[in-house]
Amino acid sequence: MNLFKKNDNSVDRSEKLLLEIVKDTNDLYEDFKSEYEAIEDVVSEFVEFIEEIRDRLNEEEKAKSDNLAHNLSKVNNYATRSIRDIRDLLRQQKKVLNEIKHDH
Repeated sequence: MNLFKKNDNSVDRSEKLLLEIVKDTNDLYEDFKSEYEAIEDVVSEFVEFIEEIRDRLNEEEKAKSDNLAHNLSKVNNYATRSIRDIRDLLRQQKKVLNEIKHDH
């Protein structure tokens, strides 16, 4: 009987720990998402700006601005994928938490 009680305590601790992890992951996701939403238009605005001033740039400046726009697009893509991955991780954690709660 004592053995089962110990396992129940272990499950309760695991559930509490997972609940805390889910909360922290959710906070992280919401923070990243809101920060990204605040700046998500920067790349498109930069590309528009470069197109407006393109005629005034020499070839070296055009190449540098194109390279910068390309690199900003890559960073934007990484940020988008990171937010998606954190969201997917959060969903998976919630699923596991619900399974643990259901097993009780």
